[in-house]
Amino acid sequence: DGVRGDLVEWAFTSEVLGGIERKVTVYLPPGYRESENEYPLLIVHDGGNWLRQGLLNNTIDNLAGKRMQPLVVAFLEPRDEWWLEAGGTGTDAHARMLVEELVPLLDARLRLRKGAQARGLMGTEGYGLAAIYAALEHPDVFGKVAMQSVQTGHGVEDAGMERSERQPKADLDIYLDWSRWEIRNLDNGIDLGEESRRLAEALRAGGYELAGGEVLDSAGWSGWRGKS
Repeated sequence: DGVRGDLVEWAFTSEVLGGIERKVTVYLPPGYRESENEYPLLIVHDGGNWLRQGLLNNTIDNLAGKRMQPLVVAFLEPRDEWWLEAGGTGTDAHARMLVEELVPLLDARLRLRKGAQARGLMGTEGYGLAAIYAALEHPDVFGKVAMQSVQTGHGVEDAGMERSERQPKADLDIYLDWSRWEIRNLDNGIDLGEESRRLAEALRAGGYELAGGEVLDSAGWSGWRGKS
């Protein structure tokens, strides 16, 4: 029943991804248009589902200015072949698209704070892996990353973990959670609880500190929405 932020829809053509169109819905916090303030940025993967099923804009409205600072959120829609960028063979190109195209576009159009610690990435399942991959590969651009129920089996888990070992430890704030009763399909080698635990262990082995961990909650959108 309080003030609410605005949602605006944009599209841009990604040359990094071969000229495909990408869509993004941008959340502007209450008072953005009337103020001259600069805001931190959060990029949310699978953005349409986070608006429709995650209701993340409602959560931000309810918490911003109370338990969290106001921020701008870019809800990025997945490409048609989403699995390529969500931990698959297109994950590196996806990370470059974020750095070379989406962040400069948002910086040019919006009043955003500069610097890695003012930018965060968020994702679930394969997009959780895409988020940590981009943060490890581009720590000069992204300083915060949040993941839930990560799926690591689309092809770049080893490459992502090699980055955490090969590169000097970046100044990253990392959050990762998963449910004790996670999504599982053992016939197809899917166990998001075990995959999330392995990712957490690999990051800790690389010297990173993580917030979050295993929670007693349901799997899927009801759990992700409640912990966002």
